[in-house]
Amino acid sequence: MAEEPDESLDILRRCYFATRVGVPMAGKTLNDAIAFNNAHADVEMPYFNQDIWDLIATTPTGPDDSQPSFGNMTYNQALAADQSFGVNEIDAALSQFNLDAVVTATDNPA
Repeated sequence: MAEEPDESLDILRRCYFATRVGVPMAGKTLNDAIAFNNAHADVEMPYFNQDIWDLIATTPTGPDDSQPSFGNMTYNQALAADQSFGVNEIDAALSQFNLDAVVTATDNPA
């Protein structure tokens, strides 16, 4: 089943900005927030920049647009590959080796 990341992400963005009250970005858009942050960088971003927001604003949002962060696969191709890996690789390994779970050490808590 194909996903529509552009629609759901845009809805989430609009809902987030629509819920802001009493702040300069109330009812605005992501691009408005980026412009505001750039205009007030000394106050809004004294320690960090907004690389993630800039990336999001410039990333094609269609489900069949090539995505650099997915190795130039489309969103739907990456989703299918992820689902296939889970079903065809992880589940097959669990079954083949008669395992109930996969456990691994971690570096630190998130």
